[in-house]
Amino acid sequence: MPRSRRRSARRPRPLLKWVLLAVGVVAVVSGLAAFRVFQIARDLRNARNDLNAVETLLKAGQPAAARVALARGQAWVIHANTVVHNSPELSLVNVVPVARQNLEAMKSSVEVALRLTGGGRRLLDIAKPLESRDGKFEVPLRAGAIPLPVLRALTPQLADVEGGLPVLSDAPSESLLLPPVRELVRTVYRQADLRKRQLRVIGDGLEVLQVLSGGQGAHRVFIAVANAAEMRGTGGMILSYGELTAADGKFSLERFGNIDEVALSAPANVDLPQDYLDRFGPLGPALNWRNANLGVDFTYLGPAMEAMYKQATGKVADAVLQIDSKGLAALMRGTGPVDVPGLGIVNADNVVDVTLSQAYARFSSRTVRQEVLGDVAEAVFRKLVTGDYPSLRPLATAIVDAAAERRIILHMNRPDAQRAVVDLGVDGRLPGLGRDFATLAVENFSANKLDYYLDTGVRLTGDRVPGRVGHMRAEITITNTAPPGQTSPTYVFGPNIAGQRAGLYLGLATLYLPKGAGVISQTGDLPDGRVTVATEAERAAITFPVHVEAGKTQRVVVDLTLPPAPRNGYVFVYLPISRVRPTRFAADLRLGQAAIKYDAAPTRLVVLTGAG
Repeated sequence: MPRSRRRSARRPRPLLKWVLLAVGVVAVVSGLAAFRVFQIARDLRNARNDLNAVETLLKAGQPAAARVALARGQAWVIHANTVVHNSPELSLVNVVPVARQNLEAMKSSVEVALRLTGGGRRLLDIAKPLESRDGKFEVPLRAGAIPLPVLRALTPQLADVEGGLPVLSDAPSESLLLPPVRELVRTVYRQADLRKRQLRVIGDGLEVLQVLSGGQGAHRVFIAVANAAEMRGTGGMILSYGELTAADGKFSLERFGNIDEVALSAPANVDLPQDYLDRFGPLGPALNWRNANLGVDFTYLGPAMEAMYKQATGKVADAVLQIDSKGLAALMRGTGPVDVPGLGIVNADNVVDVTLSQAYARFSSRTVRQEVLGDVAEAVFRKLVTGDYPSLRPLATAIVDAAAERRIILHMNRPDAQRAVVDLGVDGRLPGLGRDFATLAVENFSANKLDYYLDTGVRLTGDRVPGRVGHMRAEITITNTAPPGQTSPTYVFGPNIAGQRAGLYLGLATLYLPKGAGVISQTGDLPDGRVTVATEAERAAITFPVHVEAGKTQRVVVDLTLPPAPRNGYVFVYLPISRVRPTRFAADLRLGQAAIKYDAAPTRLVVLTGAG
């Protein structure tokens, strides 16, 4: 072979060496980068475990150990932060498109983890004065006073930490992320989303507590005590009231009495929806306290009660609190039982029976009977503002549970405080106008106390095919379980209106449905009228008169049309009214390829989604 040809054959060899060397370098760098990713993921997993341990330790009353765990978690995150920002191999691979997205995702996750651990340590330090003898963080209430200075210092810090945390949907896109990086991102952002929601609830609760306690100026709460043995829309009829005042973190109970003590001589100037006034205006909802809550949405009924109270007394109510017997039971789970003159010991387990049943059998005087629930309410609130409670935690937990059942509803006239009330879900509103929902209200107009014996039910069947007009059948049943022939006590069983019979329940049933719902046909027990279609705050209100004898059932069936259902993500919401006996709700809705099936007697909001 000629020498020139041999030389040309050898020329590519140096290039091949360089290529192999480059491949080797890339492999080494990639391996080191992968190791760094493994380190970061390990550090953040360890930090997550420490954060979870902090929560467990705080609940167990071990704040010192919680601080150690939090410091350890922060150390893990700081190490991860050092690795992600100072590793040359990670900087080298950052020029590669896919590697760049992964590195940025890691950096953002480490930054979020730093906010979590750093913010947690800051909050623990500020909250140290709330540390109790048994090592738990508690907000005490002693002789009606809360530790206002500590709460004032803690609240803005809670808001700052919460505001700096992302929600899960803020996480970087996972489309180009490698499996270990994807898991790392999910771990951190899930933890941040969880802690953000927890901090938001705590912050809202402290905001409401500070405003109620006069921490932002003298504060007055009008307490509307609702008697669920005689129903109205948001719960029982308002028969008693109280005035709770506060200043500089200390509560005082000013007075309690029969609602007639604050009777109005003329209707208050209230801002109520026109369609609500069209339905109930003749019943004097802005004049007569017994008809002040005929509707079901407290977001306009609360302000109306505030205006009525001001006109009746000349005093400004900064908040309106509606509470019934089960709401009082919730308070007593935090305060303990009360001793009420003429009644004896009333506790969380017997208060409903004592105030809604026994009182009517034990006392012949109408005035005394009317004041039983008010007397119990006064005793509970007085014990609340005079007792010594090292921790408000049991009370707060019970109140949250009662509020979820609409046993306690709150309106506050300060916009920032009302925002917190809304976030906590205690504002007593109806679902939004764009939601498919149902709520059944049965209101008593027979001047007796038969709601204690009333069973109610609603069953919805039909089609909610996405994008099409819906067709639904509503079957409503109202059963009067009062013993037939029972006539005593008259105040409970009647008759208390001329021409009525003992045990007869007369009232008004309203099935609230989404805006635009209409009636096609109606059948069933409608002896005193027809089903009518109206609106209340723009929601459809399907209404008919109730007329049911003791031991009997009234059944009404209504065929309905509903506006087209959304094409994606169909959700149905059922909102129960806080009755003595919860309404039975059943649904069997076809959604095309999916369906909704439900049958129970819930006491809380029910959110239903389609299942194939």
